[in-house]
Amino acid sequence: MPEYKAILFDMDGTLVNTEPLHEEAWHQTLDPFNINLSEDWFNKYTGSTDRVLINDISKQYQIHLDVDELLEKKRNVFLKLAQTRSQVFGGVREGLERLSKIYDLALVTSSSRKGAVCVLEAVDLSKFFKTTITFDDVEKHKPDPEPYLKAINYFGIMPQDCIAVEDSFSGSKSAKTAGCYTIGVLNSVEADKLESADRIFESTKDVMKFLVGIHHQNDRS
Repeated sequence: MPEYKAILFDMDGTLVNTEPLHEEAWHQTLDPFNINLSEDWFNKYTGSTDRVLINDISKQYQIHLDVDELLEKKRNVFLKLAQTRSQVFGGVREGLERLSKIYDLALVTSSSRKGAVCVLEAVDLSKFFKTTITFDDVEKHKPDPEPYLKAINYFGIMPQDCIAVEDSFSGSKSAKTAGCYTIGVLNSVEADKLESADRIFESTKDVMKFLVGIHHQNDRS
């Protein structure tokens, strides 16, 4: 394997099991409109921004929604849930502890800055990342490559020096288009949704074992 310099991680659904919290926040937000969306419906938007989701709801149900007001309400509900119910996936904390001593680590998320800070503080992961790129830091969002390119530029390295870890179609496409070696993890979607990824693992724990193993493999070669 090439000797990589940085690993760029998605957050929601990759490191932290927050996708169920986002879904619950949406249900609470949309209940007054008698809109009850299925889990499969939400899964289609894994990795997308909240604005894309609410705009599609408005079109599909042919109702006028105050998008900015609903986005603010949903975000506030999510922040309350995230403060007490955010949980990392197995192997995350131990993996980041080891990897942060070997590579530069960055977080590249479609969450807002406020949301990312809330989740990272709740699970005590912020100390592992040298930079965090959020929804608020870019003009174009996943699946556009801009979020990953911004993280790459922060480190002043080339895309081929980076590994990206993602759990969604839009995220893996963003990372792959940016030029990263892209790893997909099946926490949120089926394997066929991660066709942009170079390699796919069943769990984040398996990803962490692989990433630590790359370093050891290169040390022996």
